[in-house]
Amino acid sequence: MHEAVHEGALSRRGSCVFDRFGAKPHLLEPLGVRPERMAVAYLDGLVVIVDGDGNTIDFNAGADVLDVALLDSTDATVAAVATPYGVAVSQLGVACARTATLTGHDGRVTGVALFPVYTYDERQVLIASADERGNVYRWGGRELRLLTSARIHRKTVHTLRSSMLRGGLPIFITASDDRDIVLHDAYSEHVYARLSSHVGWIEQIRPIECEGALKSIVVADRVGIMVWDVDTQRIAWRFRGRPRTAVAAMLDRSGEVIIAAGTDQDIVLARRNSIERLRLGDRVPLRAVALSHVLGTPVLWTAATNRLEGYDLEGRPLHVAYELPAPVLQLQSWTDTGGMLCTLEGGAIWSIRW
Repeated sequence: MHEAVHEGALSRRGSCVFDRFGAKPHLLEPLGVRPERMAVAYLDGLVVIVDGDGNTIDFNAGADVLDVALLDSTDATVAAVATPYGVAVSQLGVACARTATLTGHDGRVTGVALFPVYTYDERQVLIASADERGNVYRWGGRELRLLTSARIHRKTVHTLRSSMLRGGLPIFITASDDRDIVLHDAYSEHVYARLSSHVGWIEQIRPIECEGALKSIVVADRVGIMVWDVDTQRIAWRFRGRPRTAVAAMLDRSGEVIIAAGTDQDIVLARRNSIERLRLGDRVPLRAVALSHVLGTPVLWTAATNRLEGYDLEGRPLHVAYELPAPVLQLQSWTDTGGMLCTLEGGAIWSIRW
């Protein structure tokens, strides 16, 4: 176990929670379950599930892992892993036992999402998957048979997520190369909403939830970033400037969306009524940014090479930094505590908690 160098009143210890020497992590994805977890996938097919205490479960899902979804039940945790050739469904416990492989898609699989289904005698799982031809599939029942399939998009579905609307309505969110974002009913082919007003190819989406319900979707395309208000089904605001890093977004105390994205050597920090570009000293291009609340304070995190630093939302340093043993690849914040999970070149996963 390594220990990170730490400075300042806000900092505590960081640790290496998993290391696969020489392998490259290519996917870091928050998983919508409690206790809070994240999934890291390596290019060789290994998937690692990390919880907020640094505990890990790892299993091999085969090469070319494209997406991971997780669902907790009373006796096991169900993991669904999308590969180009199907969806591998496993139960994670003391050991990992694969229970099903979902095949029969019309094209290469691109995404997967899960929802619980309550029956009279047991808790089952509903699985949605998507493919390169724009189709969305639903699988369910004890044997995970195909329930429905429909072509929702004209081109490849590149993102598939699960969420809830107000009133507890479960939905799936899809984003496609046809420049549409669609909100689907989880249990039928009904479409609640479709956002089509894009001028560039969609590159990233970030669903924002408030009190357990989907509030907004942050959309980054090749022209700029916009915020889609789910209640009004309109674009609330937008700004131009293509991000060079993964987009970070969260709600402030008033319920407004805050967005951060790195460009070549500065950071765009945006809210509805203000858009700022922060140049944080003479530094190399940023690799990743994140937003979190630490001790009630909104914090902007930046990663350049192997150094992780925290700033307030005016761009002032908070005198908290970590020197990690290798350059950062990806960065995600733990929503519960504001800590970080980082993947590094060389194969290590680091967790930093407050």
